[in-house]
Amino acid sequence: MPALTLVKFPVLVSKETSVPIASTFVPTTPEKFTIVCSQPNACGDSSIVMQGLNIVDYFIKHSSFPCDLVVARYQILQTNQLTTDTRMESPFKPEILKGKVALLTGGASGIGFEISTQFGKHGASIAVMGRRKTVVDSAVSSLQALGIPAVGFAGDVRKQEDAKRVVESTIERFGKIDILVNAAAGNFLVSPEDLSPNGFRTVMDIDSVGTFTMCREALNYLKKGGPGKSPDDSGGIILNISATLHYTASWYQIHVAAAKAAVDAITRNLALE
Repeated sequence: MPALTLVKFPVLVSKETSVPIASTFVPTTPEKFTIVCSQPNACGDSSIVMQGLNIVDYFIKHSSFPCDLVVARYQILQTNQLTTDTRMESPFKPEILKGKVALLTGGASGIGFEISTQFGKHGASIAVMGRRKTVVDSAVSSLQALGIPAVGFAGDVRKQEDAKRVVESTIERFGKIDILVNAAAGNFLVSPEDLSPNGFRTVMDIDSVGTFTMCREALNYLKKGGPGKSPDDSGGIILNISATLHYTASWYQIHVAAAKAAVDAITRNLALE
Protein backbone atom coordinates (compact mmCIF):
# COMPACT_ATOMS: atom_id res chain seq x y z
CA MET A 1 0.00 0.00 0.00
CA PRO A 2 1.41 3.43 -0.89
CA ALA A 3 2.39 5.53 2.12
CA LEU A 4 1.36 9.09 1.36
CA THR A 5 2.01 12.24 3.33
CA LEU A 6 -0.01 15.41 3.63
CA VAL A 7 -0.76 16.87 0.23
CA LYS A 8 -1.46 20.52 -0.48
CA PHE A 9 -4.61 21.15 -2.49
CA PRO A 10 -4.75 24.93 -3.12
CA VAL A 11 -7.34 24.74 -5.86
CA LEU A 12 -10.90 24.86 -4.62
CA VAL A 13 -12.20 28.38 -5.07
CA SER A 14 -15.57 30.07 -4.92
CA LYS A 15 -16.80 31.26 -8.30
CA GLU A 16 -18.36 34.25 -6.60
CA THR A 17 -15.37 35.49 -4.63
CA SER A 18 -12.38 33.62 -6.13
CA VAL A 19 -11.33 32.92 -2.53
CA PRO A 20 -9.71 29.54 -1.88
CA ILE A 21 -12.02 27.28 0.08
CA ALA A 22 -10.25 23.98 0.63
CA SER A 23 -6.57 24.11 1.49
CA THR A 24 -5.50 20.53 2.15
CA PHE A 25 -6.59 16.97 1.83
CA VAL A 26 -5.33 14.06 3.90
CA PRO A 27 -5.08 10.62 2.27
CA THR A 28 -6.55 7.97 4.57
CA THR A 29 -6.43 5.01 2.21
CA PRO A 30 -5.58 4.77 -1.51
CA GLU A 31 -9.34 4.85 -2.19
CA LYS A 32 -10.49 7.64 0.14
CA PHE A 33 -9.49 11.23 0.77
CA THR A 34 -10.74 13.65 3.34
CA ILE A 35 -11.04 17.23 2.16
CA VAL A 36 -10.24 19.61 4.99
CA CYS A 37 -12.10 22.84 4.34
CA SER A 38 -10.54 26.12 5.40
CA GLN A 39 -13.91 27.87 5.29
CA PRO A 40 -16.42 25.44 6.87
CA ASN A 41 -19.39 27.76 6.44
CA ALA A 42 -18.82 27.88 2.69
CA CYS A 43 -19.26 24.14 2.29
CA GLY A 44 -21.75 23.63 5.08
CA ASP A 45 -19.45 21.16 6.82
CA SER A 46 -15.90 21.03 8.08
CA SER A 47 -14.91 18.20 5.79
CA ILE A 48 -15.98 16.31 2.72
CA VAL A 49 -15.19 12.62 2.36
CA MET A 50 -14.88 11.44 -1.21
CA GLN A 51 -14.15 8.11 -2.86
CA GLY A 52 -11.60 7.67 -5.59
CA LEU A 53 -8.38 9.27 -6.71
CA ASN A 54 -9.55 11.48 -9.58
CA ILE A 55 -10.20 14.65 -7.60
CA VAL A 56 -10.57 16.90 -10.63
CA ASP A 57 -13.31 14.77 -12.19
CA TYR A 58 -15.06 14.48 -8.83
CA PHE A 59 -15.48 18.19 -8.31
CA ILE A 60 -16.32 18.93 -11.92
CA LYS A 61 -19.11 16.35 -11.91
CA HIS A 62 -20.45 17.23 -8.46
CA SER A 63 -21.57 20.81 -8.92
CA SER A 64 -24.21 20.91 -6.18
CA PHE A 65 -22.00 22.19 -3.35
CA PRO A 66 -23.27 25.46 -1.84
CA CYS A 67 -19.91 27.08 -2.41
CA ASP A 68 -20.00 26.29 -6.16
CA LEU A 69 -16.53 24.76 -6.30
CA VAL A 70 -14.29 25.10 -9.31
CA VAL A 71 -11.15 23.05 -9.74
CA ALA A 72 -8.26 24.94 -11.31
CA ARG A 73 -5.26 22.74 -10.65
CA TYR A 74 -3.70 20.61 -7.95
CA GLN A 75 -0.17 19.87 -6.91
CA ILE A 76 1.22 17.05 -4.85
CA LEU A 77 3.96 18.54 -2.73
CA GLN A 78 5.40 15.42 -1.18
CA THR A 79 4.92 11.66 -1.12
CA ASN A 80 6.80 8.96 0.70
CA GLN A 81 8.44 6.17 -1.24
CA LEU A 82 5.94 3.50 -2.16
CA THR A 83 6.11 0.51 0.16
CA THR A 84 4.97 -1.73 -2.68
CA ASP A 85 6.06 -1.46 -6.29
CA THR A 86 2.81 -0.77 -8.13
CA ARG A 87 4.34 -0.04 -11.53
CA MET A 88 2.94 -2.06 -14.41
CA GLU A 89 5.38 -4.26 -16.27
CA SER A 90 5.63 -3.42 -19.94
CA PRO A 91 3.90 -5.91 -22.25
CA PHE A 92 6.44 -5.08 -24.96
CA LYS A 93 9.85 -6.53 -25.62
CA PRO A 94 12.60 -4.47 -23.95
CA GLU A 95 14.25 -3.56 -27.26
CA ILE A 96 11.19 -3.26 -29.46
CA LEU A 97 12.25 0.30 -30.42
CA LYS A 98 15.95 -0.42 -30.71
CA GLY A 99 17.51 1.71 -33.42
CA LYS A 100 14.52 4.04 -33.64
CA VAL A 101 14.65 7.82 -33.13
CA ALA A 102 11.71 9.62 -31.53
CA LEU A 103 11.12 13.37 -31.46
CA LEU A 104 8.61 14.50 -28.85
CA THR A 105 7.16 17.98 -28.45
CA GLY A 106 6.17 18.57 -24.86
CA GLY A 107 8.43 15.62 -24.17
CA ALA A 108 10.09 17.15 -21.12
CA SER A 109 7.12 17.10 -18.76
CA GLY A 110 3.85 15.39 -17.99
CA ILE A 111 2.51 12.79 -20.39
CA GLY A 112 5.17 13.68 -22.93
CA PHE A 113 8.01 12.96 -20.51
CA GLU A 114 6.54 9.58 -19.56
CA ILE A 115 6.29 8.68 -23.24
CA SER A 116 9.90 9.82 -23.71
CA THR A 117 10.96 7.63 -20.80
CA GLN A 118 9.08 4.54 -21.96
CA PHE A 119 10.25 4.89 -25.55
CA GLY A 120 13.81 5.26 -24.29
CA LYS A 121 13.53 2.27 -21.97
CA HIS A 122 12.44 0.23 -24.98
CA GLY A 123 15.49 1.13 -27.03
CA ALA A 124 14.72 4.41 -28.79
CA SER A 125 16.95 7.47 -28.95
CA ILE A 126 15.02 10.49 -27.72
CA ALA A 127 14.84 14.14 -28.76
CA VAL A 128 12.60 16.37 -26.67
CA MET A 129 11.33 19.84 -27.51
CA GLY A 130 9.89 22.36 -25.06
CA ARG A 131 9.60 26.09 -24.49
CA ARG A 132 11.40 26.11 -21.12
CA LYS A 133 15.09 25.31 -21.49
CA THR A 134 15.57 24.49 -17.80
CA VAL A 135 12.77 21.92 -17.94
CA VAL A 136 14.14 20.45 -21.16
CA ASP A 137 17.66 20.20 -19.73
CA SER A 138 16.35 18.52 -16.58
CA ALA A 139 14.39 15.99 -18.59
CA VAL A 140 17.38 15.16 -20.76
CA SER A 141 19.53 14.63 -17.67
CA SER A 142 16.91 12.29 -16.21
CA LEU A 143 16.71 10.29 -19.43
CA GLN A 144 20.47 10.06 -19.76
CA ALA A 145 20.71 8.89 -16.13
CA LEU A 146 18.62 5.89 -17.23
CA GLY A 147 21.09 5.16 -20.00
CA ILE A 148 18.82 6.57 -22.70
CA PRO A 149 20.46 8.46 -25.60
CA ALA A 150 18.72 11.81 -25.33
CA VAL A 151 19.01 15.38 -26.51
CA GLY A 152 16.84 18.42 -25.88
CA PHE A 153 15.95 21.54 -27.83
CA ALA A 154 14.22 24.68 -26.60
CA GLY A 155 11.56 25.81 -29.02
CA ASP A 156 7.94 26.82 -29.51
CA VAL A 157 5.74 24.65 -31.74
CA ARG A 158 3.77 27.78 -32.69
CA LYS A 159 6.81 29.10 -34.54
CA GLN A 160 7.59 27.46 -37.85
CA GLU A 161 11.25 28.43 -37.64
CA ASP A 162 11.54 26.65 -34.27
CA ALA A 163 9.82 23.53 -35.62
CA LYS A 164 12.13 23.43 -38.64
CA ARG A 165 15.23 23.99 -36.50
CA VAL A 166 14.36 21.25 -34.01
CA VAL A 167 13.56 18.72 -36.73
CA GLU A 168 16.81 19.48 -38.56
CA SER A 169 18.78 19.41 -35.29
CA THR A 170 17.36 15.98 -34.49
CA ILE A 171 18.42 14.75 -37.92
CA GLU A 172 21.88 16.22 -37.40
CA ARG A 173 22.21 14.51 -34.01
CA PHE A 174 20.71 11.08 -34.74
CA GLY A 175 20.65 10.88 -38.54
CA LYS A 176 16.91 10.26 -38.90
CA ILE A 177 13.45 10.49 -37.33
CA ASP A 178 11.24 7.42 -37.03
CA ILE A 179 8.59 8.65 -34.60
CA LEU A 180 7.08 12.11 -34.07
CA VAL A 181 4.99 12.59 -30.94
CA ASN A 182 3.01 15.81 -30.70
CA ALA A 183 2.37 16.13 -26.97
CA ALA A 184 2.77 19.89 -26.57
CA ALA A 185 -0.51 21.38 -25.37
CA GLY A 186 -2.04 24.27 -23.50
CA ASN A 187 -4.89 24.00 -21.03
CA PHE A 188 -6.59 25.88 -18.24
CA LEU A 189 -10.12 25.85 -16.83
CA VAL A 190 -12.19 28.86 -17.77
CA SER A 191 -15.82 29.61 -18.61
CA PRO A 192 -16.62 30.84 -22.13
CA GLU A 193 -17.66 34.26 -20.84
CA ASP A 194 -14.31 34.69 -19.09
CA LEU A 195 -12.18 33.33 -21.95
CA SER A 196 -10.64 36.00 -24.15
CA PRO A 197 -10.23 35.46 -27.90
CA ASN A 198 -6.48 35.63 -27.33
CA GLY A 199 -6.66 32.85 -24.74
CA PHE A 200 -8.74 30.74 -27.12
CA ARG A 201 -6.31 31.43 -29.95
CA THR A 202 -3.28 30.52 -27.82
CA VAL A 203 -4.58 27.02 -27.08
CA MET A 204 -5.55 26.53 -30.74
CA ASP A 205 -2.10 27.68 -31.82
CA ILE A 206 -0.26 25.29 -29.48
CA ASP A 207 -2.45 22.21 -29.86
CA SER A 208 -3.72 22.45 -33.42
CA VAL A 209 -1.43 24.72 -35.41
CA GLY A 210 1.59 23.43 -33.50
CA THR A 211 0.67 19.82 -34.29
CA PHE A 212 0.26 20.61 -37.99
CA THR A 213 3.47 22.63 -38.13
CA MET A 214 5.56 19.86 -36.57
CA CYS A 215 4.00 17.25 -38.86
CA ARG A 216 4.66 19.40 -41.91
CA GLU A 217 8.32 19.96 -41.04
CA ALA A 218 8.92 16.28 -40.21
CA LEU A 219 6.97 14.63 -43.03
CA ASN A 220 9.84 14.53 -45.50
CA TYR A 221 12.00 12.71 -42.95
CA LEU A 222 9.25 10.31 -41.90
CA LYS A 223 8.25 9.21 -45.39
CA LYS A 224 9.40 5.94 -46.86
CA GLY A 225 12.76 6.59 -48.51
CA GLY A 226 13.28 9.78 -46.50
CA PRO A 227 16.70 10.96 -45.28
CA GLY A 228 18.33 8.34 -43.08
CA LYS A 229 15.83 5.62 -44.03
CA SER A 230 17.03 2.24 -45.20
CA PRO A 231 15.57 0.84 -48.45
CA ASP A 232 13.44 -1.68 -46.56
CA ASP A 233 12.07 0.87 -44.10
CA SER A 234 8.30 1.23 -44.40
CA GLY A 235 8.28 4.81 -43.13
CA GLY A 236 7.76 6.58 -39.84
CA ILE A 237 4.95 7.11 -37.33
CA ILE A 238 3.16 10.22 -36.11
CA LEU A 239 1.46 10.06 -32.72
CA ASN A 240 -0.76 13.04 -31.91
CA ILE A 241 -1.96 13.34 -28.31
CA SER A 242 -5.65 14.21 -28.27
CA ALA A 243 -8.49 13.93 -25.73
CA THR A 244 -12.16 12.97 -25.44
CA LEU A 245 -13.46 16.37 -24.33
CA HIS A 246 -14.95 17.17 -27.72
CA TYR A 247 -16.88 13.93 -28.13
CA THR A 248 -19.72 15.48 -26.14
CA ALA A 249 -19.08 18.60 -24.04
CA SER A 250 -17.02 19.48 -20.96
CA TRP A 251 -17.26 22.27 -18.42
CA TYR A 252 -14.75 25.10 -18.77
CA GLN A 253 -12.96 23.41 -21.70
CA ILE A 254 -14.44 25.01 -24.81
CA HIS A 255 -11.01 26.10 -26.09
CA VAL A 256 -9.36 22.73 -25.49
CA ALA A 257 -12.29 20.81 -26.94
CA ALA A 258 -12.08 22.88 -30.13
CA ALA A 259 -8.30 22.43 -30.32
CA LYS A 260 -8.42 18.66 -29.82
CA ALA A 261 -11.23 18.29 -32.36
CA ALA A 262 -8.90 19.98 -34.83
CA VAL A 263 -6.05 17.64 -33.82
CA ASP A 264 -8.30 14.65 -34.57
CA ALA A 265 -9.18 16.09 -37.98
CA ILE A 266 -5.52 16.79 -38.77
CA THR A 267 -4.62 13.22 -37.82
CA ARG A 268 -7.33 11.61 -39.95
CA ASN A 269 -6.52 13.73 -43.01
CA LEU A 270 -2.78 13.11 -42.71
CA ALA A 271 -3.48 9.37 -42.49
CA LEU A 272 -5.57 9.58 -45.67
CA GLU A 273 -3.15 11.65 -47.70
